[in-house]
Order: sequence, then C-alpha cells, then structure tokens
Amino acid sequence: MDQAIAAVSPGGEIAYPGLLDFADSPPDLLTLMDKAASIRGVAVGSTAASDDLVAAVDRLHVHPVLDQVVAFGEAPRAYERHAARESFGKVVVEMDAVHG
Repeated sequence: MDQAIAAVSPGGEIAYPGLLDFADSPPDLLTLMDKAASIRGVAVGSTAASDDLVAAVDRLHVHPVLDQVVAFGEAPRAYERHAARESFGKVVVEMDAVHG
C-alpha cells in the first residue's frame, strides 16, 4: 500500500481491491493526507466466482471483438480512432513492436 501512496498524484485516488489488509504495518496516512489523495475500496467477487468465470470463458470460447491491431508507433492514430468513436470492439496496441 505504501508504494501506491508514494506513487499517487496529488488529489489522486487509489482503488484497492478486496479488504484492506495491513498486517505488516499501517499505511502511510500522513503522506496520503499531505497529497489530499484518497483510498477507495473496490468490491470484487470471490475466488470461486472468478474461477467459474474463467472456466466459462474457456468452455464457451469467448473472445473479445477486435477492431484493429496497430504497432506501438501507430498508437496515437489508434487513440484518435477510438476517441472519434470510429472503432467497434477493441483497438489493440502491440507492445512487441517496441522491442523490435
């Protein structure tokens, strides 16, 4: 949690899934307050529900709809297409192109 508090921008928000568990030490609330940031708990389902969902996606061969796949260098064009609502489905930016 302290890494998230250190990284959050002033006025920002940390979305924390599950129950807050500070077994090792309490969070750095002074830094959090100094940044005027907040922590928001995010409700998530159980592990069993997640396992059921993954099994259903595998069994039913569910795949996302892809509009286009672009190289990293074309990312600005992909963002423009998405912002203009010209896409239907996911616009994927390939990161492998960064590494050659």
